[in-house]
Amino acid sequence: MAHLKDRFAKGNIDDPKNLTGTAVHLFSGKNDYVVTQQVMHQVEQQLESVHAKVSSNFETNAGHCWSTDHQGHCGGWSCTCGYDLTGAMLQRFYSAVAPRIAAKKVLTWIHQKAYAYENKQEDVLEWALAYVPTGCEQAPDGCRIHIHYHGCAGEVTTALDWKTREGMSHAGEDLNEYAEAN
Repeated sequence: MAHLKDRFAKGNIDDPKNLTGTAVHLFSGKNDYVVTQQVMHQVEQQLESVHAKVSSNFETNAGHCWSTDHQGHCGGWSCTCGYDLTGAMLQRFYSAVAPRIAAKKVLTWIHQKAYAYENKQEDVLEWALAYVPTGCEQAPDGCRIHIHYHGCAGEVTTALDWKTREGMSHAGEDLNEYAEAN
């Protein structure tokens, strides 16, 4: 907790008390050597210290990946480790979640820097990709939003980098499929 208080005092993060009552789901595979389980257990302790509603799964053999319960293998970015991370996470956040369905292959570009805080050092790219479910195109006010930031794609400076990032948005972690269904 001292680390959180120090970062808050320096203005690097918002007040950790804002996480009180917030639903959080943590995942770490036994073979993740990028963000080890020790680190994830420390994150769990920090979140519990501010009374976040934490659930976790640290029991799969996954490496550093987004675990699914279908396709592929237990390794790489999207891996089949018998655990539906997206479904578990969304159920934790929203309670009832409809089963995933096929998603369209269309993404929307968002100029995300326009929404960044002034006078803060954000490490976000100028642009972001968003999946907008079919039902939300006609009635956006009735839709929930989930923002998924992840830094593993590295720096994006060329058109090829953006193609890689766009491909990752369809890479099988089921976020778009759950969005389309819900």
